[in-house]
Amino acid sequence: MGAEETLMPLRSVTALLKSIVDYAGLFPPAALTMREAVQNLAEYSSGSDAWMLARFIVPATRLDEFESAASALFPKDSSPWRLSALCGANLHDDINAISAFNSRNIGAIVDTVEVKAARVEEILAFASLVPRSLEVFVEIPIRPNPVSLVQAMVSSGLRAKVRTGGVTADAFPLSADLARFIRACVDDGVQFKATAGL
Repeated sequence: MGAEETLMPLRSVTALLKSIVDYAGLFPPAALTMREAVQNLAEYSSGSDAWMLARFIVPATRLDEFESAASALFPKDSSPWRLSALCGANLHDDINAISAFNSRNIGAIVDTVEVKAARVEEILAFASLVPRSLEVFVEIPIRPNPVSLVQAMVSSGLRAKVRTGGVTADAFPLSADLARFIRACVDDGVQFKATAGL
């Protein structure tokens, strides 16, 4: 077997899995403290599997806490850590917190936000409130049929998010519902991510 043949599977795996994992150490089942999670992030970001790592998941309301815990660990000679900020009911305040955080030009940047919506009107409101410079993932229920929710994301360029597990049995969707969600995203060209594993 030639050298080129032995490298092909590695290239394929890299293409498939590059930046595929977001690190959510603050949340169950790990539920680490901010300092513990940030220390893990620093280790993972400089390790041999760093190419698989995408973003650190942090609530927008805890960005100041993140900065305090991480300031001594920020990368000095490489790209800043990328963060995905979870926004809550007070989206306006959360967006302001993200803007203030990014303006400080430290060793991390929020380039993605994640919100929850159960109605088309909520999705359209998010599209008008969140700056275009940020990617937006909207976590939606996938039962009953989520097609209208997925379609609401098309014109605004929002992305979908599906919950595929958790610490209780009801957090795990039926495979048929998950397949219907994925099909809706494929049909409408909507990018999506899965949280709590897939």
